[in-house]
Amino acid sequence: MNIKKLAITFCVVVIIMLVAGVTTIFSDSLPTITFETYSFGNVHGQDGWTSAGAAGVGCAMYDHAVDTSYGRPGFGARSLRISNAVTSGCFGDQTFSKPLTDSVGEVDATAGTFPEGTRQNHFETEFQIASAADPPAYQPGLFVSVSPDRGDGSRMSYVGFEDVADGLNIIFYDVQGTSNPANFVLTDLGTYDRNAVHTIKLVMDVFDGPSNDVVEVYIDGTLAHTGTSWENYYRYDSEASAEQSPRIVRTVLFRTGGTAVPETLGKGFLFDNLTLMSSTRPPEEPDPFAVPAECSDISGLGAPIIGTDGNNNIFGTNGNDLIFALGGRDVVIGKDGDDCIVGGGGPDWLFGNNGNDVILGQGGWDILIGGHGDDTLIGGDGHDSAFGIKGTDTCDAEFEISCEL
Repeated sequence: MNIKKLAITFCVVVIIMLVAGVTTIFSDSLPTITFETYSFGNVHGQDGWTSAGAAGVGCAMYDHAVDTSYGRPGFGARSLRISNAVTSGCFGDQTFSKPLTDSVGEVDATAGTFPEGTRQNHFETEFQIASAADPPAYQPGLFVSVSPDRGDGSRMSYVGFEDVADGLNIIFYDVQGTSNPANFVLTDLGTYDRNAVHTIKLVMDVFDGPSNDVVEVYIDGTLAHTGTSWENYYRYDSEASAEQSPRIVRTVLFRTGGTAVPETLGKGFLFDNLTLMSSTRPPEEPDPFAVPAECSDISGLGAPIIGTDGNNNIFGTNGNDLIFALGGRDVVIGKDGDDCIVGGGGPDWLFGNNGNDVILGQGGWDILIGGHGDDTLIGGDGHDSAFGIKGTDTCDAEFEISCEL
């Protein structure tokens, strides 16, 4: 395809998107949370945050608090500090960020008792993390997880942060397959300098139906991993049988579970510059060189052979070819194999040759010739002629010769 047509196509697509109102505009987002206006101490009840355990009305009195930032670059004077000095097996009493108004979820995702606003399908959260030890030092056993959530511990993804001897180790869990119990897959995203501030971004796109959500994790601006969500845990694991459906996402959960490490009390990790956004993706543009529905029964088609907008002479291979002639006066010869030939605009001469071919004339006055084999010849717009030649041929054209159907 030449540059001129690419430019025209792009402009048309943009105009259509603008008219249809499907540009990628975040429908809901929170101003960056820097904690500078928050009071020191428990974050529970501040600016929509909840942290019931740290407030003394949960399973345990967690060490989650607004604290000094220890001069970490870009953190201002205050940050959210979390350690796992105190842990529990509970979820709903841990620390949840201020929620979005418009949640993210599939059509069958459940909201529980939470408001969901306008349901979206794209979620992003970004935050920075640093050591809360002053100066930064190894804190054996320190671990905190961060998850997109609806507000009660119904996590839809998971990023974990562990202080190890070599620095900050970051992990990711997703759920793969449809097994019961669910198959939680651990991915190690690497170990990073504990003396530095790191930026973490999680992007989630949910799609209706199972096994198709996409989750991306970025570390310091670089894509570290692409995985999937926890949707299949909720769909297939009997542990979730009381509510067998994926969950909406509207907040971020900061959780400390597992074995408590009392030595981390008053230290742990600092979290700052938190953002949350939800939106609806624009519809995906169809691939102009995807296999046409009329050719869906042809297996083993090769990569598309694509002409130009000018006059083309295109020859296929001896295999099963997918050929797009595009505009202009084109001559296409498929050779051997079962071919799918698409003429496009302009008057074309399209010859399937050997094999069971499907030939689509589309625009212009076309001549479609099947050759040997059982062929399907469909003219499209214009005064088209279809010649089946040999075999049992199916034709749909203004002028037809040697067509059985």
